Order: sequence, then structure tokens, then C-alpha cells
Amino acid sequence: MSGLIDATFAASYKNARARSMTAEFDTNSPNCYNVRSPGRITEKLVTLTASGNPVFTNLFIVTGLVRLNDIIGIFMDVTNVVDIENVSLDTTDAGVSPPLTLAAGPVCDGATLGSSLVKIGAADVALAFMNGDQVRVEETTKRQNLDPILINAKYGTTTYIRLLYKSVANLNCQIRFQAEWRSYCGSTGLVVPA
Repeated sequence: MSGLIDATFAASYKNARARSMTAEFDTNSPNCYNVRSPGRITEKLVTLTASGNPVFTNLFIVTGLVRLNDIIGIFMDVTNVVDIENVSLDTTDAGVSPPLTLAAGPVCDGATLGSSLVKIGAADVALAFMNGDQVRVEETTKRQNLDPILINAKYGTTTYIRLLYKSVANLNCQIRFQAEWRSYCGSTGLVVPA
């Protein structure tokens, strides 16, 4: 009986996979890819102040191998947002710092409550700044979890996802960052607030 069940499952899987390769299969369907399900969510609230030089803020600590599905930041406090530019994301193990977004990131001067920073593409694409002063629409190049980012942390060393920015004066704001991620091989990979 077990062989019959295994054969039935194998045939069903083969048929589903064949259908997924055809034009009529909706590639944005939640059923089209077995890793499309939501990942775990980790959040970190950071306060940014003027620095005079480019600075970084550690957002998350990564261990093991993880798949980063999405990362966004939402302005939760905009006491003073007159000067903030070159906002970007990278990873670092204190030795190398591979980028997650283009370093020449957006200028976020005048950000209002609810404004957001969204990773919309590969590492050579800047964060999208969606100011909350009016409705905004962003056509992302990412296809909702089909283009994940794999991060393999350096073994035995703390690996960070960090926010980089430059501000000379007049900056006092808070941004809540959210990372959606999944691990591989059980719980060997983690993303936690830094």
C-alpha cells in the first residue's frame, strides 16, 4: 500500500510541476512556488540623529543561512527630518560589507509620518523612498518572494544587516524596520534585532 501512495504522490507532484511550467499557470499565484508562504517577521525601531558624517545603525543580527524575502522601514516619528540622504542597507561581518541596496540611496528630507523605505530590487538598486505626503505607487522589480536574497553569515563572527545614512544637521526621527525571512535546515538560520 505504501508503494501505491508514494507512486500517487510522485505522479501528483510531477503533474503539478508540469502545469507550473505552462503559460496558463499564474506565476504570481500563492500556489506557484513552494517557498511563497510568509516567512518570520523581525522588527527593530531605530532613532536617527544628525552626525556630520556617513554613519550606520545595526538593525538585525544574522546567523547561519537565511533567505531575506523583504525589508522595509516606516517613519514612526518625524520630529525633525530636514537633512537625511544616501540612505542604504548593507551587511557586514566587520571585515567585508556586501551591499543590499545601492549606496547612493534616496534623499528623505521632509519625510512625513508613515513615509517608507522599501527594498525593491537587487543590490545595485536604491531603496525606494515613498513619502507619506501623498499617495505613492512603486512598481517593484522583486516578484514577491520569488527573488529572495540569500545571506550566509560568517561563522563565529557577528554578522549584521545595517542602515547607512548621512546627515549634517536637523535630524531627529524614528524608523521601524521589518525584515521578513526564512531559515533553512531547521532553525540553523536566524534574523534577530541587533
